[in-house]
Amino acid sequence: MTSGEAGGRHTALIDRVVLTALHTPVLHAVLDHGLCQLRFRGRRTGRPVTLPVQYARHGPDLVVYVGASAAKSWWRNFATPYPVEVEVRGERYTGIGRLVRTGAPERGRVSDIYRGQHPRARVADADPFVHVALLAEPL
Repeated sequence: MTSGEAGGRHTALIDRVVLTALHTPVLHAVLDHGLCQLRFRGRRTGRPVTLPVQYARHGPDLVVYVGASAAKSWWRNFATPYPVEVEVRGERYTGIGRLVRTGAPERGRVSDIYRGQHPRARVADADPFVHVALLAEPL
């Protein structure tokens, strides 16, 4: 087993604990102000993926910063626009997620949305954002 596999299992356990907490009424109110749940099918595997992520929202724009992106792979599904379901504050939305890398024209706008709601977050220039354009009212 490589250290990456061990880290992946550790992260998966933490993700399951956070997802469970998001669906526990008492903890939901505490955690849900900055966390949402992303659901999508792996582009290559077709397997369902469910992740808790920190987000910022501005109208129909939902922004996720992919910190320490080199150690993660889920965000690569959004290298081209890709469907995603988002659960925010107990409501589910559909949207299209798209990767925003350093140098992309919309990087500044997306970064401003995220930093506006997470001013203390350390955002590395090399790490991407995933911008989700929410398509409609909650499901």
